[in-house]
Amino acid sequence: MSDYIRFGEVLAELHHCSQKDFGFSTDNFIGSLPQRNNTHAGWAEFYWFERILPQLQSALKAGLIQQNIIPKEKDVIPLFQEIFGDVKPSLLHGDLWGGNYLISTNGVPPCLIDPAVYYGHSMVDIAMSGLFGGFGTEFYNAYHEIIPKTENYHQQIDLYQLYYLLVHLNLFGSGYYSSVSSILKKIFLIFFLIRLKLKVGLKTVDIVCGELIEHRKLVDGNNISFSSAQVDDGLNLFVIKVWMPQHLPEFRLIDLNFA
Repeated sequence: MSDYIRFGEVLAELHHCSQKDFGFSTDNFIGSLPQRNNTHAGWAEFYWFERILPQLQSALKAGLIQQNIIPKEKDVIPLFQEIFGDVKPSLLHGDLWGGNYLISTNGVPPCLIDPAVYYGHSMVDIAMSGLFGGFGTEFYNAYHEIIPKTENYHQQIDLYQLYYLLVHLNLFGSGYYSSVSSILKKIFLIFFLIRLKLKVGLKTVDIVCGELIEHRKLVDGNNISFSSAQVDDGLNLFVIKVWMPQHLPEFRLIDLNFA
């Protein structure tokens, strides 16, 4: 058996270790930065208050980001709940990049080192493993044979990589700003279209998030295609062109501007 197949299986076994709440009995570190592990019953709340928000606040204090890039709690928590879904606490390595595992030459199973351990969503480790590379296809295939891919797999990858990019922004400076900004624009604004009311003529319709901005699905099963979306650099303006399906009474090309 390949070492990377065994590695994927061992990580899945680790992620099957669980407890009631998200967090850990003590705080710890992510790199040289403090990492809070206050326990929460809900994963969305834990991920916002113990992971994303502290890093955003640190970056703001250091002058690495501006206030208007920080999303509001009332928007973020429902967004997280929508994208993460029903999450069971899993024991995580917490900092699973390519330098934090060892492959033996004498048949000993792969070993994890330098953890930032806590109980969270298993996808956090998968997201970090893909951020800088170093994990092969065999690893992911073996892992997902035991723990299948989630429904919102790619959106979750983006959200969980955001935490580590914010950590790198705070550790190493502005070179990571564009990556952080890109995810914030794509996730925290474009996906705010979830349940946003679009008024078309006299009719208001509810939308559910699809894959990025190219496709949206109406609650009644009809489709809306977004021909373009643009967000200004200050994250203050949404400009969206929406092409309504021809069979809808309000068929038209409309421009929506959200300040």
